[in-house]
Amino acid sequence: IGNCLLGLNSSEGFTVSRDTDSCTKKTSEKSGVWITNGTECAIIDTPGLNDSNNEDTEHIRGIVEYLRQRGWVDTFLVVRNGHNPRMNHSFKTMLSTFELTFGENFWQHVIIVVSAHGGYGDDPDQQLSIERWKKRIKEIFPKSANAPLETVVLDAKMKDRDRFQVNAEKLWKLVFW
Repeated sequence: IGNCLLGLNSSEGFTVSRDTDSCTKKTSEKSGVWITNGTECAIIDTPGLNDSNNEDTEHIRGIVEYLRQRGWVDTFLVVRNGHNPRMNHSFKTMLSTFELTFGENFWQHVIIVVSAHGGYGDDPDQQLSIERWKKRIKEIFPKSANAPLETVVLDAKMKDRDRFQVNAEKLWKLVFW
């Protein structure tokens, strides 16, 4: 997603792998221009959860330390796989750690990005899944109750380039409202 939003390929941007083993081991940052408007910005990529080497705790610790050293973040893009609607323990732990680290205001800076993986489909079940996710987050994390938890669907394969552009612009506007 980060490479797509900055118009980078994996040789100049973030490492991408479809192997069974995780490839992102450390939090990293890339600067570039936002794909829809050419504005300079930075995206921070973090290791995914449910790591193939069972290193979620270490990854969460590394993410928090990186963000603390950086000093500020405009928005937390919480990327979830659109084909996996379950909220696992690692994901809950990460959100809990972020809430404890960055305070209740953290939730006002969260945008959920659903990775469509192969198309948008305009599936009504997708919207229902998004609403269930928001509801579940608000149940688990009462401090998120007043947060908008805006959601954007992006297909990193960009099979529908026009739709990707529209949704990437929507995301830009949500980040820099």
